Amino acid sequence: MRVKFALFIVKKENFAQLGRAPHQRSQGFRGRIVAHILVADDDDLLGELVRFKLEAAGHRVTIRQDGASALEAARQDEVDLLVLDAMMPVMSGADVLRAVTQELPDLPVVMLTSRKAQSDVMAALTSGARDYLTKPFIPDELVVRVNAILKSARLAR
Repeated sequence: MRVKFALFIVKKENFAQLGRAPHQRSQGFRGRIVAHILVADDDDLLGELVRFKLEAAGHRVTIRQDGASALEAARQDEVDLLVLDAMMPVMSGADVLRAVTQELPDLPVVMLTSRKAQSDVMAALTSGARDYLTKPFIPDELVVRVNAILKSARLAR
């Protein structure tokens, strides 16, 4: 019987990146952008899947399960990107997107929703969403898209 061991060496400064302001953060694990990502989705299982994938990519993730608490977290925390579901309790994703676009115009928003109609996609993108993915989705594709948006936002600063 063979037993394989993997040794991961993580530099202390990669973890220190998480406490810095967004404009002070640099690339973290293997060149990925280390960021604080807010995930707003009322589906517990999906939220944990997204958290697992984004944390594996080196990001810090906060989950909120309704639109109002997500908007409050975006206002209060130093969030670098918002992953937002369209259909949530208390406050819809469309309402959160409008508020974020007005109040926090530099915060990139990625819509992750089961709404697939062209009118929904166009409404979200014209309201300020940077990207739009429909459920079911490929989790690794979400990570790649998030990293690309974070990289372009970082370069724009």
